[in-house]
Amino acid sequence: MAKGHKERTIDVSLKEFLEDAGLKGKTTFDKRFARFLEIYPINDNENNYFKKDPQNDHSEFEFKWEWYQLFKVLFSATAHHPFFYRKRLLEKVTVADFQDYFNSLLAEVDQLPDYLRNEIISHRSYQNTLKEKEVLPDLATKIAEFVCAMELITQKERPDIMVDIYKKLDDWIYQAFMNSERIRIVEARNHEITDDLITKGVNSPSKQNNPEEQEELEKQLKHEEELKWQYRKQEELDQYIAFLLKDKIEAIKTLEELPIDDHEFEELVNLFIGGEVGAKIDSRTKKYRMAYEMYLEQSIGLADAHVHHIESIIENIKKYQYKSQTSVEKIKRFKEEQKRLTKSEYEQQFVEAKEKRKKQLLQMIQACQEELEELETTQDYLKDGTKLEEELHESYLKFYTQVQTQSEKYQQASELFMGQIVSPSFKIKNKG
Repeated sequence: MAKGHKERTIDVSLKEFLEDAGLKGKTTFDKRFARFLEIYPINDNENNYFKKDPQNDHSEFEFKWEWYQLFKVLFSATAHHPFFYRKRLLEKVTVADFQDYFNSLLAEVDQLPDYLRNEIISHRSYQNTLKEKEVLPDLATKIAEFVCAMELITQKERPDIMVDIYKKLDDWIYQAFMNSERIRIVEARNHEITDDLITKGVNSPSKQNNPEEQEELEKQLKHEEELKWQYRKQEELDQYIAFLLKDKIEAIKTLEELPIDDHEFEELVNLFIGGEVGAKIDSRTKKYRMAYEMYLEQSIGLADAHVHHIESIIENIKKYQYKSQTSVEKIKRFKEEQKRLTKSEYEQQFVEAKEKRKKQLLQMIQACQEELEELETTQDYLKDGTKLEEELHESYLKFYTQVQTQSEKYQQASELFMGQIVSPSFKIKNKG
């Protein structure tokens, strides 16, 4: 048996997992689990951490409660992954496939205990997935509307519109890269600075540790900082959850013994679950799990103020009405407002519009004057930012070369798309 194995009633057997996940049998599980490990390579060459004895692949499956629920989220959602089936062709994947996957993943996260759910929804990968789930089908609809509009617009205007779109798309690519790269550079530099501070702090003259202890402490602190760095870098929600799962597996693996055993769980039950409540729970396993969840919530759960802040961000994402900012919606609102205006209010809106524009122009003039004054006094105009801009431009040229190469796989679909825009003008109506 694996070193450090304790009797822990809370850990989950394969039989219990199959019931929990609604799977009909082990054959289904084995096929899905094999694909799960291909998508998320959590095991290493020597260990299967989902087994009671990780070094013996023939031992029984056992899912440690510390990471079981993260595994369940990822495993359950994997069946909805757009590329769960190995032979799935890229050109056959639709927006609906991603909608299904995102909905599955987000729904599974919502079922997690608070201390896990709150950690996940605090991460930008969750918030970005929530946004992407909403906007993907709407963007697909808007692109369809664009194709239709180009069909209806005459050939006289269409080429100029296409040139304008070409320029805007090129600018979007550039701005998206620049924004992303600036953030990456700042985060990377902060990471380097933290590493330097750790080295200086550990080896400062005021520290009394011996060299071996200092070296070990520095190694440990830098390892923790690297984990935080990798944590922040996760972009896709499923990869972030896989990162958390692997991190928790690693944390247990490095311990001499598994944290907490049945004797300690019994103490937690007495501490967190009252006699009357406990008497209504029909099994020791449920009692132990409930007590352990309450313990984890208390010991590592986020502060209430932070949770409320994150929940408000999530609520704002869900409420964000970007569709209300379309030209059609603005025109509708404007027409409704005009209907409600009296004659005097109607005249007043032009006066207010005039005053608003005057205020904007005065602010622009003031800003220009301040910049002129600054130019008169500065000797190093733009010098500080020149090196960074040069680095960014070089990075962009490399990035764009990569874009040009990798975009070849989309070229055929793009040409078909453009063909749909131009074709109606040339279509010949057959007689008879």
